[in-house]
Amino acid sequence: MNAVVTLNEVPALDWRDQEVASLRARLADAEDALAALRTGAADALLGETGLLYLTGAERTYVTFFGAMNEGGVTLERDGTILYCNPRFVAMMSRPVEQLRGHSLLSCVIEADREQVAAFLAKAGTDSCDVTLNGGWPVQFSLTHLDASEHYFICIVVTDLTKHRDAEQKLEQLVEARAGELRLAASVFENTLEGVMITAMDGRILSVNPAFTEITGYSAGEAVGHMPSLLRSQHNEPTFYQQLWQTLRSEGRWRGEIWNRRKCGEAYLQRSTINLVPAQRGQPACYVAVFSDATELWRKDARIAHLAYHDPLTDLPNRTLLMDRIDHAVRVAAREAHRLGVLFIDLDGFKAVNDRLGHHVGDQLLRDIATRLGVCVRSSDTVARIGGDEFVVLMESVDSAQECSILARKLLMNLSLEVGAGASKLCVGTSIGIAIYPDDGADAAILLQRADAALYAAKAAGKGTYRYACVASGYSLEAEIVTTVVTNVVTREESPDVHNQPACT
Repeated sequence: MNAVVTLNEVPALDWRDQEVASLRARLADAEDALAALRTGAADALLGETGLLYLTGAERTYVTFFGAMNEGGVTLERDGTILYCNPRFVAMMSRPVEQLRGHSLLSCVIEADREQVAAFLAKAGTDSCDVTLNGGWPVQFSLTHLDASEHYFICIVVTDLTKHRDAEQKLEQLVEARAGELRLAASVFENTLEGVMITAMDGRILSVNPAFTEITGYSAGEAVGHMPSLLRSQHNEPTFYQQLWQTLRSEGRWRGEIWNRRKCGEAYLQRSTINLVPAQRGQPACYVAVFSDATELWRKDARIAHLAYHDPLTDLPNRTLLMDRIDHAVRVAAREAHRLGVLFIDLDGFKAVNDRLGHHVGDQLLRDIATRLGVCVRSSDTVARIGGDEFVVLMESVDSAQECSILARKLLMNLSLEVGAGASKLCVGTSIGIAIYPDDGADAAILLQRADAALYAAKAAGKGTYRYACVASGYSLEAEIVTTVVTNVVTREESPDVHNQPACT
């Protein structure tokens, strides 16, 4: 026979034990009430309010079991149910008549009956988790009570559904969080963008493989060092001061930084830096995600260059020329200077294209562009505005005489033979000149007047230059010279072309 724990020997482990201990003291003199519980006569003592029409310990006991929110069961020594409260009846979904007088083992699933039998046989207080018929998970908390001649077992039945739901949700959250961490780790390792994590003092804590690929520094070489390991000399100190000021005030910075690879090569880094606040016991840190934007920068620079330059000769095109003339006009007006616009056209270029092909004509244009660049000052602009037409912008001109000197120099240098593949050509040049402010006050007018002067030079026999004042019919106090240059083509349809170098 199992040992029986007397009322004074039951330990008070929790609030239920304390309550039971109080009941045990009150039930010491409740022999008649216990006998009524044994015979199932307790219902006869219950009124409409569910309370015993008794006083003292008997009423307190039945009121406690009937009113508590958890299931309550009173058993005989052999496990037969003497009394069960409404909460337990609701758990079983069976009438109370089908419960009282039956073994508690019949209330649990077959797989748990052996465990419950062993549980009931234990002395003292204990608990076990079982499943009621119908799949309801509960916990039995047991106390053996010995009151004088009467012995019975009290069981509190706790619904574990909410606990298990909470545990399942917690497990799902943990699994989801673990999945997120695994995904984050996979992204960190496999993303094509470099990632650098630093402490709040700037020390590098971690880098990913893409960081190594972009910078050339391995994780072992970078971790523990400051990000200044990558610093180049392209950014001013104030740039980094503003970066940190923005990062501290807004918690985020985005922009481009010129950094330096391990090999010493400078590269453009497009970066986003975020402050990650401290959370879940982890200290705050900075996370920088960056990519190598050097090639994109080069492509953008090339596109921007092509938008304002001639693709064949790499000289400024009409758009850039007009902008520079307008800027030069504003400077000249402010400083009381003149400027000259020289409109240059090659004589006989069409015949070169027709007879020798466009590839020869293209090479001729490139050679002419090179010669023009050699003749002018570093402050001047040489532009190709289309076909065989070139323009030279002379800034800060004191007199028209300076334009005449340059025009003669150009006529002489451009009249020399030009190599074009297996052939060498002699081409002629005509030049029209417009002067600011005498011939106009904006780029469009000056270019138009220079073009008109060019036609006057061609009409005069080519191989010469003219000022816009003559073409326009008004006078200019400047020398007007017609320069006859030898070895010049005088007819467009008959350029001097030889398969072997010779200019006549």
